[in-house]
Amino acid sequence: MRKIIIILFFAISFVYAENSKIINALKINEKIKIDGDLSEHIWEKAVPAKDFLQKEPDQGKKASFKTEIRVLYDDKNLYIGIKCFDPDPHKIFAKQMERDGDFSSDDSISIIIDTYRDLRNGFLFIVNPNGAKFDSYITDEGKYENKNWNGIWDAKAKITDFGWSAELKIPFSTLKFDPKKTVWGINFRRFIARKNEEDMWTAYHRNEGIRLISKAGLLKGVSGIKKAKKLNLRPYLLSGVQKEYENETEYKLRAGLDLKYSLTSSLTLDMTAHPDFGQVEVDRKRINLTRFSLFYPEKREFFLEGAGIFSFGIPGRVQPLYTRRIGLSSEGEEIPILGGVRLTGKAGKYDVGIFNIETSGSGEYDPSNYFAVRVRREILKKSYVGFMATNKYTNGKYNSSFGVDGALSFSNIFGNKNLIIGGFAAKTYDSETKENKNKAYQFYVDYPNNLFDIYFRHYVIEDNFNPKIGFVYRTGIKRFDWQIKTRPRINRWGFKYFVFKVKNYRTLDLSGNLLEDFYEYRLFGFESRAGESFELNFQTRKEFLDEDFEIFKGITIKRGMYKEKKWEIQFGTSESRTVSGWIFYNFGDFYTGKRKELILEGRLKISRVFSLNVNYLYNDISLANGKFKTYEPAVWINFNPTTKFFTSAFLQYNNEDNEVIANIRLHFIPKAKSHIYLVYSEILQTENTLISQKRTILFKIAYNF
Repeated sequence: MRKIIIILFFAISFVYAENSKIINALKINEKIKIDGDLSEHIWEKAVPAKDFLQKEPDQGKKASFKTEIRVLYDDKNLYIGIKCFDPDPHKIFAKQMERDGDFSSDDSISIIIDTYRDLRNGFLFIVNPNGAKFDSYITDEGKYENKNWNGIWDAKAKITDFGWSAELKIPFSTLKFDPKKTVWGINFRRFIARKNEEDMWTAYHRNEGIRLISKAGLLKGVSGIKKAKKLNLRPYLLSGVQKEYENETEYKLRAGLDLKYSLTSSLTLDMTAHPDFGQVEVDRKRINLTRFSLFYPEKREFFLEGAGIFSFGIPGRVQPLYTRRIGLSSEGEEIPILGGVRLTGKAGKYDVGIFNIETSGSGEYDPSNYFAVRVRREILKKSYVGFMATNKYTNGKYNSSFGVDGALSFSNIFGNKNLIIGGFAAKTYDSETKENKNKAYQFYVDYPNNLFDIYFRHYVIEDNFNPKIGFVYRTGIKRFDWQIKTRPRINRWGFKYFVFKVKNYRTLDLSGNLLEDFYEYRLFGFESRAGESFELNFQTRKEFLDEDFEIFKGITIKRGMYKEKKWEIQFGTSESRTVSGWIFYNFGDFYTGKRKELILEGRLKISRVFSLNVNYLYNDISLANGKFKTYEPAVWINFNPTTKFFTSAFLQYNNEDNEVIANIRLHFIPKAKSHIYLVYSEILQTENTLISQKRTILFKIAYNF
């Protein structure tokens, strides 16, 4: 089978057509004031990128409104000037003010820049008519997106009588690039919220889009730029108080330092000493009704920057590296980090990532050293092969993992269609156990396209595969996943397309015995032209429990085989509305009884400075040996008066822990990469009487030099 697959795909003839759209950057000597006006006469001398075409809702049709984008540069900065024409400026939707907020419901311009012209990785910048900014680093054409990459750049925008305009200033020191290459990849996307219209400069086919970097146009003319070695220092000072129930008040005073040094134009060295993450928003705690660990996302900036390079495995299922294992206990409590060093970037056709981190002892946790190295080699046009290794060292004991992976990626198969074939193989070693059955591997084929989205995946996780700085959802299994989804276009009666789907995952133990068999049939679904969505699903499930487990407060489900049938309904409104929301309702069999599961989400955007989000999870479960209900409400309140000052309040509760958790944050950005925080957190126990379990107030300032 492997030989047939190899012969088949190397026999396929594919052509990567050079995109004909080109924009030339104009070299300037005069100063540009970043105010959103484009008032300097030099802007008119630059030839604009224009002639945008619709990706949605009418593929290939001329954009409803004209867009013009110009590019200038000097010795230090790249400047991008934007004019978005609109006959009704008062209808422009712009209610996001926060840095790196959700721009999906605002009018906006997105710009992606592939400085290496490697057809797979790029810097993404987004700005809305308020001048609010979003940036991220895209790897593998959107397969991985590091939304917490924060570059140093400036943007201003304003609504005008002709529509809206914006100016961006991106220092070359923010961009990693090869000074010898004078042709970059670039693409632009405009979103018109009230029309739910997505306009593209290139890559306007529905299988493409802004993140499909291989379909970007060309930016020419940027030459003679020498990116000097640059050092950035960001010391921080933190002070605060913490009071735990029946304990003395603890006063905190900490200091630390982050250092960033550009070794070359494409390799960056980061160092941190005594980092602190007290300003990070607390996790949304969830009631776990399964037998397996829940996966929580990483939120700490040091670990998020460059995270795409270190990606390996199946996110949330099997990962040799899960950075929340470093500096955090299994309960989410802090384990102090003494320091760390990280090297990330590009060396020719190689993506490189290395880090080494040392933690101090804390309670039951001994001092430990954490190490990871990741190397990926570009092959063909968009494909790669890679290697990864990790190690945790504690008191003379080690736990290591080694793995290789790769993917063949095509975007011109069968007439402009996408196809990816890939997999990985990994193995762990532990100085204490030294057992066999310590491997994990995967093979997958993915056909992610607009009309048909099809994938097949097979992976195996042996009993003793145990990367102690990784995440493994379940061991001792082999699993088969497949899905066929089709979205026929309608474009009438207010519909954009219908959706039908069949999905299955089947899990066996290593001897071939059935552990779980799940099917989902989407009998009907749609997305409207206005942005509403609907799903009606029917699900069947067989599951074998190999041991008893307590599902909730003394209620136990016994070992055995269980069969279930369920119905599911989902409906969501367009997020561009002032009031929007989403409802999920699943009901049917559940082990020995019945379950009703309800998720409600509501969003209120009163103005560009104030928004309210509500999320409510509810379960009503009736089993042969007991009944119970779960409640998990959460509220996010945001007040953002400017694009540099943000306030947020997050409140949550669940009736398993019987705790109310409050987290209030004030965040001011005096300049790029500099931050001032004031944070108040409290945990209130509610089981009998309202008691404060833990209260923390922190003030932190981190200033970038």
